Amino acid sequence: AAAGSASAAAASAAAAAATLTGKVDKGTYGVNVKDYGATGDGVTDDTAALLAAEAAAGTRPLYFPNGTYLFGTGLTAQSILGENRQKTVLSYTGTGNAISVITPVVQSYHRRLENFTLRGTGSATTSSGGGTGLHLDSVSAGMFLNLYIEQFSQAVWMRSTVGPPQQCLYNTFIDCTFSDSYYGVRLDDVSNENRFIACRVNGATRGFHFVS
Repeated sequence: AAAGSASAAAASAAAAAATLTGKVDKGTYGVNVKDYGATGDGVTDDTAALLAAEAAAGTRPLYFPNGTYLFGTGLTAQSILGENRQKTVLSYTGTGNAISVITPVVQSYHRRLENFTLRGTGSATTSSGGGTGLHLDSVSAGMFLNLYIEQFSQAVWMRSTVGPPQQCLYNTFIDCTFSDSYYGVRLDDVSNENRFIACRVNGATRGFHFVS
């Protein structure tokens, strides 16, 4: 009888777990944006759902399953992980910074963005009005892996809004493409000792632009 009671209790617990539809931490994936109402259907404006997921994530990563996510307000997540660069598309419809990794007063470290396409509405023909894809402000030792960033005034902008001693230092980009933007990568004078490994710039008016 005891064994039967234990089995019944285990089955009940399993059934309860299977019916959970709340905001579940996906472990190493962090917070799944679809748990907060994002559709990723390429038609629905997912801005509100993404901001809700970001607020809940805190220091945990945001995880985007495959899909196309439309959003008009920039994200400031600590880390963002996609499922597949070709199939996970973050489509920004605004004109500011699509993704900002920014702590201008206190230096931030070890941010990670990986495996997604970030798409804007800008072009390589104008240096303004098309927004920034990835805005890094006073970030050091970040890892940016397997990203495709396209159609912005500047695909990547690295700077420090408060200047020294805060800087953008020792960040590593691996297997990233910066495409069809006026600036592929813009680095202000406090951006030093950053590495770009197996990265490409396509269709940009200025590939790497250094501002002193």
